[in-house]
Amino acid sequence: MPSGYHRVESLMLPLAKPYDTLGIGMSAEPETSQDIVKTAFFTACEQKLPIPDIDPKHNTLTRAAAWHADQTGFNPYLDIQIYKGIPHGAGLGGGSSNAAALLLWLRETAEMAGVHVPDFAHFVESAAVIGADVPFFLKAPFLQGEAALAEGIGEKLRPAANPYAGYILLLACPGAAISTAWAFAALARERGEKNRSGGLTSEEGRDKSTLRNDFEAIVFAAYPELGRLYDWLLQSGAVAARMSGTGSSLFGLYREGKTAVKAAKILAKDGVRVYIQRLPEH
Repeated sequence: MPSGYHRVESLMLPLAKPYDTLGIGMSAEPETSQDIVKTAFFTACEQKLPIPDIDPKHNTLTRAAAWHADQTGFNPYLDIQIYKGIPHGAGLGGGSSNAAALLLWLRETAEMAGVHVPDFAHFVESAAVIGADVPFFLKAPFLQGEAALAEGIGEKLRPAANPYAGYILLLACPGAAISTAWAFAALARERGEKNRSGGLTSEEGRDKSTLRNDFEAIVFAAYPELGRLYDWLLQSGAVAARMSGTGSSLFGLYREGKTAVKAAKILAKDGVRVYIQRLPEH
């Protein structure tokens, strides 16, 4: 693979909550000698506090704008404010979904300005260079809540059967922020060490569900509180539990809504942000 890219096999599912809100301003010329794309990240709470650990000059939004300019030649000055409802570092694709939203807006705006834009299918596939989850989020508005399997570096998308269709999903966001780059580097190191010692190269997880997340063993070793939350979800009545992406959010899958609601209330009392939704029946 080219440097900086990783092959993935991810079951992706669009969720209604949590979500970020983007405010986008566009001008022909900047007021100052600022960068062509200016971004600022704030919490979605009433105080709208700045989020200090996201680089305002180098992030998925600035990469997305630069990539779109290379693809189309459409390169307006942008002033973007992001109100983060999706926890930073939660493994929920917040940065990629923001990049996809910006790309869709830029594409529509460029078309209205008479700028030629690439075929949408090519546009979606090529956008994986921004982030592995970006193609999925570009197509998410058209998926009607259905699951998709992302492969390659994220550019290969196909419909996927959801093994837990109709179940109740409880998403728990305990607050830790985990670096995706750190998680991939740690997984690569572990797999290299296991290959040299003749050991297994992937973890099956603590439950016997049809889902698997190869990052869990690494993340739980570094963040034991997440491992404890994982075990608690299973003990609370979830038929399966997994970590989302590279973490730190986890989800439990429940057959009964009342069991999920009971678990959610307990977690909320402990300060964990929780979201519940029923998965589509197909």
